[in-house]
Amino acid sequence: MDELARRALAEYGRIDMWVNSAAVAAFGPLESVPPAVVRGVLDTGVLGYVHGARAALAAMRAQGSGTLVNISSAVGAAPVPYNSAYVMAKSAVRALGGSLRQELRLSGHRDIHVCTVLPATLDTPFFGNAANYSGRAVRPLSPVYTPERAARRIVRLARTPRREVYVGPAARALAVLSALVPATTERFLARQMDRHHLSRTVVAPDTRGNVFDPPAGAARHGGWHGRRRTALR
Repeated sequence: MDELARRALAEYGRIDMWVNSAAVAAFGPLESVPPAVVRGVLDTGVLGYVHGARAALAAMRAQGSGTLVNISSAVGAAPVPYNSAYVMAKSAVRALGGSLRQELRLSGHRDIHVCTVLPATLDTPFFGNAANYSGRAVRPLSPVYTPERAARRIVRLARTPRREVYVGPAARALAVLSALVPATTERFLARQMDRHHLSRTVVAPDTRGNVFDPPAGAARHGGWHGRRRTALR
């Protein structure tokens, strides 16, 4: 991360916006996921953001302005079962944003902004690349939004920074319900996860996915449009 910041400064002279967007996941009950895989998810999803934030904020403090964007998830506000390491990571990302905003305010850096983005389900390769120790195939929960929708939301933050923003009405609805009726929301999400997020299709367990190694090739979409109800805009 320090090297990335150094190269950006060498090329452009400043860093106006930095986006931390890294996520790996491991599906299955907590006791079924090896401790090393849990640590791998947290290393990427938490410490990856910490290292990125440190590098970006050092440059922004020196220049006196900038916007740091951390990509969390709707599950950072409304936890789900069978994906506990990812839920912990995204909750930590949300908490990190709150801490950094307070530190910047106390140090007088009012022109440095920290924004947290909480998307609902996006049509990306995330689900196919995740580690899976559940013994069941993973599929996204509807509605599924396009990654372009999230990208547009992030770009708007460059012009108008905000503390927290949601991508997709479903994300905001889950956050509100989790705050107002947490027990009811937990029961609802438990049923949804068990009935719809993990399919009845049996797959071989013990797959590490991309927790430690990147997948071959790169893709923007996960191919869920048409197979799952997808929100295009």
